[in-house]
Amino acid sequence: MVEPQPNALGALLSTRALERQARDYEMMFDDFVLRLGGGRVTDRLALPSRVKNSDYYLPLEDCELLLELKQISVYRPGDTVDAYFEKLLRQGKLRSWTRASPTQMHIGPESLSASDWDRFYGKFRPSITDHIKKGARQLKETDMLLATDPRRPRFCGLLLINSGDYNLPLDLMFRLVEWRSKREWHRGFFSKLDFASCLTVDLMRADQHPMQARHIVRPEAHALLPEAVRMFYERWLHYYAAAIGAMVEFKPHAPVRDAPLVLSGAFAGKLVRGKGVRQGGL
Repeated sequence: MVEPQPNALGALLSTRALERQARDYEMMFDDFVLRLGGGRVTDRLALPSRVKNSDYYLPLEDCELLLELKQISVYRPGDTVDAYFEKLLRQGKLRSWTRASPTQMHIGPESLSASDWDRFYGKFRPSITDHIKKGARQLKETDMLLATDPRRPRFCGLLLINSGDYNLPLDLMFRLVEWRSKREWHRGFFSKLDFASCLTVDLMRADQHPMQARHIVRPEAHALLPEAVRMFYERWLHYYAAAIGAMVEFKPHAPVRDAPLVLSGAFAGKLVRGKGVRQGGL
């Protein structure tokens, strides 16, 4: 560990967990993007009142990013994956499953029909679909107003933060985003949504690193897009590490074990700066 460096994330983590507001997360990302040389779109561009603009503009070495920040903040104590599948079990819709413990079931791809899986991914957290659709529209409208530079491609990305839904694991949030994005891309929609990144920031799980994230880029993407997402995430890791006094060694091409997706279970609480203890939550 090293001495923490002051930034807005450190201030967020120093605030009592249950007192953290949506605006606190926005201010943290304002600070993060500003430190990278970017800023709010509204500070760079005079926008017509009717335009639903995206949040941030960020120049990188070989490209530029437009970013829209969305938060998942509503906690639904009874709305868990386990409760969802227990209901399907009572309705006789589960084809095959095993009981891992009195309170846990093991569900596989063969457990539901294709239509029932689609229903789960489409309906389990409808707010995620709303965020993606709205964000894709905001990115598209903002992109149309910005001048283009043929030498520097512009990529549009959605940042989804789980800032309060303790029953939404990061991997499940990503799977819901992945399902929706791939369907819309396949249908020719979301023309200006080039990537989506799923983050948790301060929610704590015993089996998950707080800096863990998952990303998806559109199929047949521009050759520079994966590198741009990697570069953005690396800068986020360094910003996060500075807030908590950690060190980062980023090895994007190092071999890693592909960990299985964790689609159930609850977060235990929120991180507190300098303590790493649990506060709030269940």
